[in-house]
Amino acid sequence: MIIGSTQLTSSSTVDASVERLRYLAQHGLWKDLGQEAVSFELDGTPISLFDHDVWDF
Repeated sequence: MIIGSTQLTSSSTVDASVERLRYLAQHGLWKDLGQEAVSFELDGTPISLFDHDVWDF
């Protein structure tokens, strides 16, 4: 996961985001996984969601 937000760059926040993505994938919660953000603007606004065909970085 690539995160461009200074609000989201602490290792504990990144770890929590990765764990959430992993949990959703392991449990087959594909609809929920598709709605998770994978990249962010500097202000924390999501740029790309997991189910987008192309992730903007």
